[in-house]
Amino acid sequence: MSKSIMSQSEAVVFFTKQVLGDRFKSGVDVKSYITKDEQHEVAHRVTAGMFEGSVAISADAKAKYGSNLMKKYVVGMVTNWFNKSTELNGGVKHEIKNPGSRSQDPQLKNLRLLLAKYEGKPEADAIRAAIANRLAELKPVAETKSIDAEAIPEALRKLVG
Repeated sequence: MSKSIMSQSEAVVFFTKQVLGDRFKSGVDVKSYITKDEQHEVAHRVTAGMFEGSVAISADAKAKYGSNLMKKYVVGMVTNWFNKSTELNGGVKHEIKNPGSRSQDPQLKNLRLLLAKYEGKPEADAIRAAIANRLAELKPVAETKSIDAEAIPEALRKLVG
């Protein structure tokens, strides 16, 4: 009989519910009431699961982080799933607060390096403007929704345009 392996997201949800027990509140953002100690315990259990083989992790990642797995990787991963999992974040679709902050975009990376070099100097403002423009270019375009004028009361149809 083969052992079932949980994905990292499944493990975070499972261990969060396990650690919180009766305190788990469905439909409420877990970050609003979980304590640091409880969050650390969730990370500890996920890490143990990774070393036991019950939670998925690549061999490369395991080798890269080794005994520092929890400190260097799992704590951040748990926080990430607290934000992204609708089961843990109160059912909210996660929006990235700082798009491009971890971008693989070479132009953005180099602009940030250039800004660090010129911070506090007159050139910094021009570099910040270039960074803002690049972030705007990289930001996904919001989907435009069309309005069915026929479904709107006749008195308001002129507002549809």
